[in-house]
Amino acid sequence: MARSLFGKKLETEFELRGRVLVNMLSRNRFYRWGLPLLALLFLASTGCEKAGDSSKPSTLDSPTQAADAAKNTALPSSSPDEPTSETQANDVAATVTVEIISTADFKSLLDAQKGKWLLVDFWGTWCVPCRELLPHTVSVGKKFADKLVVMPVAIDDAAQKDEIARVLSQSGYAGTAYCVREGISMEAFENLEIAGGALPHLRLYDPEGNLAAAFGVDALPPTAEAIDAELEKQLGE
Repeated sequence: MARSLFGKKLETEFELRGRVLVNMLSRNRFYRWGLPLLALLFLASTGCEKAGDSSKPSTLDSPTQAADAAKNTALPSSSPDEPTSETQANDVAATVTVEIISTADFKSLLDAQKGKWLLVDFWGTWCVPCRELLPHTVSVGKKFADKLVVMPVAIDDAAQKDEIARVLSQSGYAGTAYCVREGISMEAFENLEIAGGALPHLRLYDPEGNLAAAFGVDALPPTAEAIDAELEKQLGE
């Protein structure tokens, strides 16, 4: 099920932060640290805007820092796939290059991929359903490697580059991925025209660059089954 950041109407920046926090707390290793995270979030939400400038949307650096603080204190994951040392984590992420792009650059990325089918996966390190779906996105890229290019685009803070690379590597992805410069913001979702501001959100483009299918709010469900069915129909395998 897609996770909405600000619903059908734009929410306040505070509500946006709250939804990000809920996503973070839904990850098992953060349960124990829920209260410290909540305290950090409230501190961030009251101190990130300049006095007298409330008309301008604030950045989400502070919630990201709160997430980083939680990671630094969280217990190690018990997953056997999780790297057990900083060196191992760096080795795992070395197969992924994360480029920071503006949302205005997205169309040029699409144009550069014309000639093959393209599956764009908009996701975030803070989005649990996104992380669960990533291995499937990678697997269909390998299955249709002669016809299909997979492009992960993270809606995350640029400071999360290493975490983005680590999560993608653990999902089996290798190559170039992208992170939007606008970060976790209303601006990013509006510019990318992601319906409902909800993730996961995927788009399938044909070799001419036309949108063939979308998965998310007001579209096909962002599930492995729906994606498989559409790829089989469109790519003819």
